[in-house]
Amino acid sequence: VLNCLKRARLTLQAKKSQLCCTQLKYMGHVVTAQDVKPDPEKVTAIENYPEPKTVKLLQYFLGMAGWYYHYMPHFSENFSVPLSELKKGKGKAWQWATVHQESFQELKEKLMSSPILGYPNFNATFIIQTDASNKELETVLWQNGNEGEDVITYSSHSLTSQETHYNTTEQECLAAVWAVKQWRHYVEGHHFEVITDHAALTLLFNFTKPTSTLVRRALWLQEFKFDVKYHKGTFKPCAKCL
Repeated sequence: VLNCLKRARLTLQAKKSQLCCTQLKYMGHVVTAQDVKPDPEKVTAIENYPEPKTVKLLQYFLGMAGWYYHYMPHFSENFSVPLSELKKGKGKAWQWATVHQESFQELKEKLMSSPILGYPNFNATFIIQTDASNKELETVLWQNGNEGEDVITYSSHSLTSQETHYNTTEQECLAAVWAVKQWRHYVEGHHFEVITDHAALTLLFNFTKPTSTLVRRALWLQEFKFDVKYHKGTFKPCAKCL
């Protein structure tokens, strides 16, 4: 790093620099040579956050917790969507129900489990695992490491009203396209795998009568080098925890 700075003729302020550290805090994360995890101080603040009584307090909580969405699967469906529903309808009476309390508490517990994400290894195969429901797209980027699966990041996306009317194959294909767009900076120029629990998606480039939606998605994906593999069930690697 110092050599790069020297070549670029850039200087650092000594008082603001940390050198020869085994770990450091950066933008709400604890970064080490091996992995990255949420800053315990930030997690404690989320853990101690009281039950919100107004939309403004809820928005503040979602902003804090949403910073760590890529550590948690199903973030949109299980946490963001149920709680965000309370923000809809200007002037609507505040109604904090059981479903909101459960999402609120579970979100805290997920972060308190201290999930850890790994770094990408560009000499190993990237694996994108996708899943689609009638509410959201869920994806996880991972690789096989020395100690099992190394999760690099999770991501999820709530479906629009139009996307909820797609058939199952179109939704599963959308999940693959959306995931590749999310992580293009990792997989572009590398051969990678897409794992799906929808067997029909393995025939993406060989459908006899594809819909126009599938044709557009398939054409977009053709610039990448990847294999689509079917895995029955809902297997997904989990981020390691402390």
